[in-house]
Amino acid sequence: MAKILVIDDDSVSRDIIREILEGVGHEVSEESTSEAGISTYKQGDFDLVIADLYMPERGGLDVIGKLVGADPDARVIAISGIDHREKLDIFHLAKQLGALHTLEKPIQPESFRVAVKDALENS
Repeated sequence: MAKILVIDDDSVSRDIIREILEGVGHEVSEESTSEAGISTYKQGDFDLVIADLYMPERGGLDVIGKLVGADPDARVIAISGIDHREKLDIFHLAKQLGALHTLEKPIQPESFRVAVKDALENS
């Protein structure tokens, strides 16, 4: 299956995402900071990145910009649990920067699996 990197400062979200992904056979690596996530991505050969949009230090928009800027073939799904009004703007920006999908937290397992499958099958 696929090698997926999850970048999220919330350990509960990472646990849920990991369980869903490993449950369908994917290999999962995790990072809790933007900087560590960018570094890990550069060192690995990842098929997909799941990035939280709001994290301490650098936000997910910066992560998406750096990943796609360095690797135009990078596949990213952006996630966020922020207030609904702000989601519309940040999700729009995430897609402009190259996110293939944007999903709200808490993650809904079925829609998450569909987005991951689509992101992996379509570049």
